[in-house]
Amino acid sequence: MRTPSYRTACLVTGGLYLIIGLGILGQGAANAMAQYGVPESTRALPHYADAIKWVYVHAAVLGAIVLVVGWWGREPALQRAFARVLLAAQTVYLALDLRSADWALGTGLYEGRQSLGPAMVGAVVWLLFVGPALRRAPVSPAGSGPGEATGPPS
Repeated sequence: MRTPSYRTACLVTGGLYLIIGLGILGQGAANAMAQYGVPESTRALPHYADAIKWVYVHAAVLGAIVLVVGWWGREPALQRAFARVLLAAQTVYLALDLRSADWALGTGLYEGRQSLGPAMVGAVVWLLFVGPALRRAPVSPAGSGPGEATGPPS
């Protein structure tokens, strides 16, 4: 089975994080959490509203960073290292999303079937980065030094 390229993984992931982050911010981050069963009394708390806004600003910023490094990162060693960092981070995010979701193995902190939405996005992103993270770096042709392009971006 052929896995997505590094560039594809970054563009899809960065785009998803940017769209989700900005979309939630556009709705009002605290208000958007109503769909997950977060009570109005909690959503009205200034500290909660501030924290959840930070989460989605952070998601949008991460999306932008992943897009930039995915689009312009050409060095195979950088691509592999970045893919490994993103795979590790996504593993943590996925575990947290699964832990808090409303399903047999979750705590049900967030209510309803839609609480598995973040975990589904996380699983897709995890799958996107498995191949680029595990792929061997291409052997540089003779005469190529560090930082020199060895071919078209993947």
